[in-house]
Amino acid sequence: MVPKTTVTGAMFTMLLSVGLTNHVLLIPILLQDGKRDAWIGVLVAIAASLIWMLFVHWIMKKTEYRPMRDWIREQYGAWITNVMFYVLALLFYFLMFLSLARFVIWIKITYLLNTPTMIILLFLVALCVYIANNRLTSIGIMASVLLPMVWVLGMLVSLGNMKYKNYDLLMPILSEGYGPVVKSTVITLGGLFQLIILPFVQHHLEARFNRRTLLLLAVLLGGLTIGPLMGAISAYGPVIAATMSYPAFEQWQLFSITQYISHTDFLALFQWISGLVIQTSLYFHLIAECAIGSKRRPAIILVILGAVTIASFKIPLLLKWLQMFMNQYYAYFFFWFFLALSLLLFLMICVKTFGKEVNAE
Repeated sequence: MVPKTTVTGAMFTMLLSVGLTNHVLLIPILLQDGKRDAWIGVLVAIAASLIWMLFVHWIMKKTEYRPMRDWIREQYGAWITNVMFYVLALLFYFLMFLSLARFVIWIKITYLLNTPTMIILLFLVALCVYIANNRLTSIGIMASVLLPMVWVLGMLVSLGNMKYKNYDLLMPILSEGYGPVVKSTVITLGGLFQLIILPFVQHHLEARFNRRTLLLLAVLLGGLTIGPLMGAISAYGPVIAATMSYPAFEQWQLFSITQYISHTDFLALFQWISGLVIQTSLYFHLIAECAIGSKRRPAIILVILGAVTIASFKIPLLLKWLQMFMNQYYAYFFFWFFLALSLLLFLMICVKTFGKEVNAE
């Protein structure tokens, strides 16, 4: 019998996985599109996500915490299930590859200029394949170890840089109308909507998520977004912050411990790798289950996924296209994809629930 993970382990996994997207990847886009009012959009998104998390809880309750693939097969048949989950596997892989590519490109031009890209990839992909092969339990345990350290480092840089921050730079609000607020709300929701993957791993949980836990999870993820966002604006101003590729990393370059210890930005690397390993392992796990279900060992499919991932970095045109996609469409793709997936699950459950009520009458 496959051991199951705790609710706490699943929460920590989501905080690191989704937190990577919100904390590192979406903040530059928020600053560019939301400008000075980006933080207002994040607050609106947090409020909206609280309502949406009740919807996620409803989906998990209606599917009785069973494997989502098995539930849909029983209700709609094998053909529809296979098509749906193969498409989901491709889209999950695309999102995972985007995040991995972003990290590899960044670390190659900052810390590992002389290290071959294939060596970086081989280490990361092999680690993630190994973790994913041991199911969600291993991912949850690893996240439970890494998250406290990541959180402590985040608080350290936040408090340590207070002397550089001027929160008056967050004002005035709505100086450019409601457009930036709407854009930043959509971008933030794109990250928070990733929590719709919870119903796809619900059968690996020892206990059920209650409403309070899900609402707390949404608030914590919102905090991971608004904290460094406001920190970047207050430290650099909205104009300069919007020109930075990774404002969260830039804040580490300001940080020092007394006058004797500086250049602590390598700690940002630890935070990013922690989130990346958990996120990539989780997506590998999801892709394998979408492809072959949850009852078979995923080792072979994971090795194939790892090999394809490494080989894909040998295609220069692909990396150029991905770079363009990440700069222009990345955040909004997140929003529309996870919103469409949420609505699809809602309709599939409603159709069967309504059909049973009609037949009962």
